[in-house]
Amino acid sequence: MTCLILILCLLVFSASLTAADYDCYKFGKTEFTTIVECDHGCEYAYKSNGPRSKRISGGCASVSDIGCRTRGNGITVCTCKGDRCNVQGYQMHDSGSDES
Repeated sequence: MTCLILILCLLVFSASLTAADYDCYKFGKTEFTTIVECDHGCEYAYKSNGPRSKRISGGCASVSDIGCRTRGNGITVCTCKGDRCNVQGYQMHDSGSDES
């Protein structure tokens, strides 16, 4: 009986870890939270100013095109999916970043 309970606990724990891989951080000037199950992956925006970058926003992507694109106003938007997406997205341009 104890073994069955342990197996059930492990299954629930592993299922929650698997689901968390596809959650997206949502952040902006006044908020920081986690969104569950974004349909098109996660999207993170950065403003470049010379060698420094500043995180502007993050959340669910509106399109599923994976990769980064730069707009004419110096803002780079990156879209990602899957394992470590939040780590990669949230820490992009982390070296020399200015988060103020």
